[in-house]
Amino acid sequence: MVTHHTNGGNAPRSSASGPACETRFRAAGTEERTSPEEQPNPLQPLLTHLSEMREYVSYYLATSADSVKLSVRNAVLYAVLGGLGLVVGAAMLVTAAVLVLNGIADGLTRLLDGHAWAGQLITGVVVLALAALASWFGIKRLMNSSRQKTIDKYEHRLHQQRAAFGHDVHEQARSRGTPAT
Repeated sequence: MVTHHTNGGNAPRSSASGPACETRFRAAGTEERTSPEEQPNPLQPLLTHLSEMREYVSYYLATSADSVKLSVRNAVLYAVLGGLGLVVGAAMLVTAAVLVLNGIADGLTRLLDGHAWAGQLITGVVVLALAALASWFGIKRLMNSSRQKTIDKYEHRLHQQRAAFGHDVHEQARSRGTPAT
């Protein structure tokens, strides 16, 4: 038998329900019994904070994922707009080139007494010849530039070898009778 005290602690009351129950008294003086399941959980504040933290982490992850999705969507949108701009720009340049070449061909046609085929042929041949000439000069310049960079690179290494060792690979090869590359 468990003895419980009233609110003031003056009169003991006995309870036959055993140690698992707690007797509470209401303001009117009647008692109310609660089972252990109904008693406040001492870990409840911690569980509440953990639940709150879990929600905040979930919120953070959701906003981070949405931010990444937005960044990807914007990148795709800008890529599409850039591609579209490139196509429009290229189309404008091609159209302008066609109009210029057509004007040149028409001008030559008038100079050649109305022979359109001759004006168009001369214009086409001249444009193709200029394109071929520009390509040839561009490739030649690129090859010479690449060759010169390679020569400069190895001359620089030979200079470094002479500074570090007092001789370079060519001098060593000559002194040993081995051909240098």
